[in-house]
Amino acid sequence: MIAVADPDEWNDLGEPSRTSTFDSTLVSPACATPPGGRLTLSYVAHYWQLGAQRGEVLLSFDSGPDRLLKAYAADRFDSRESLAVTVPRGARTVTVKFRLRDARNDWYWALDDVRLS
Repeated sequence: MIAVADPDEWNDLGEPSRTSTFDSTLVSPACATPPGGRLTLSYVAHYWQLGAQRGEVLLSFDSGPDRLLKAYAADRFDSRESLAVTVPRGARTVTVKFRLRDARNDWYWALDDVRLS
């Protein structure tokens, strides 16, 4: 199973990009974290950049504010990503978010094999 955020498909239904931008976020369930430990977020990304669109990988610890872990603003095809995450002292859970924003009739971001270990 893969996940795809595709503003081109979104725009095919009445051209909403004339008045607004596409903003979609895939949100994981909250996952337990090792206190003060480290995690690795890994996934396969196929990100195709066009226009002002931006891709962001965000983390939220214990339902707190989002923290930017990685930003995409250039093509990244069939890329296996492995991102180190430092867990803040006292944090018990982490939520991972993949956000595609500021897109109009642009390209897409596909994700596969998402793992948090």
